Amino acid sequence: MKIGMVRTPAALPTLLLALLFPAPGAAKGPDLSQSALTGLTEVYVMVWDLDPGVQEDGLDAGSIRGRIVPMLERAGLRILETREYAYALHSGSALPPALVVDVHALRSSDAAYVVNIELELWESALKLADPDVGIAQATTWRAPSLLMTIGRDKISVILEHIQEMVDRFLNEYWTANFPERLTANAPPVR
Repeated sequence: MKIGMVRTPAALPTLLLALLFPAPGAAKGPDLSQSALTGLTEVYVMVWDLDPGVQEDGLDAGSIRGRIVPMLERAGLRILETREYAYALHSGSALPPALVVDVHALRSSDAAYVVNIELELWESALKLADPDVGIAQATTWRAPSLLMTIGRDKISVILEHIQEMVDRFLNEYWTANFPERLTANAPPVR
């Protein structure tokens, strides 16, 4: 079951332009603080479908989800099932937080990919200027996007970078919620 927006091939030219000519300051992303992570107890993990070529080369949404869900659970977060998220989506109530992984991978040649990886936390928000719009989801936390070129034989590098982004998320989550438990030598949650 796919929930949320749908990417189409028509979006590919926009992606290419964004990758080649990023907007000023785009690499930094918004200045979102750890306070967005305070009190977080559960998340739905949403991994967008990957390009068929990437899947043919051995990486799919299920393997990404399978790698990061245990990391989140070990950190103490409850992982919501798809049916729970779908129920909230269709009931019109506030949506639970969603940790969203988006991998854009375009085959630039027979041997390489241009890859952009994004990791965001979406939470319910109400637009105060126009409350009639209703409740929507807004990005409240974002890891810096990662842009790279990799060989088709190195597709596992994408998964390694996603794990590093989730480590960053969990480090900031722990800093926001359990600062007294942190030590200078604490290993990442993997």
